[in-house]
Amino acid sequence: MSLIQFALALPALAAVLAIALAAAWFARKLGLNRAVPRGTHIILLDNLPIDAKRRLHLIECNGRRLLLATGGGGDILLSTWSIPAEPRA
Repeated sequence: MSLIQFALALPALAAVLAIALAAAWFARKLGLNRAVPRGTHIILLDNLPIDAKRRLHLIECNGRRLLLATGGGGDILLSTWSIPAEPRA
């Protein structure tokens, strides 16, 4: 790559990066980002790899805990139980 080609490519790269950053900024301002808001009713308490494809997930949702096995061709609900209410002081 000659110096002239590099000098022509550098402003083009800067323009593409500026367009990408502007598009990301507009998407964020318009609320198009898909980030999950904090404080939702679903909490991932823990996860544990079983092997290269499968994992166990402990999830809390609406006063219940769920134990899920995911990966390996399918997802399975292994167990569910209620969380006892905390005593009020």
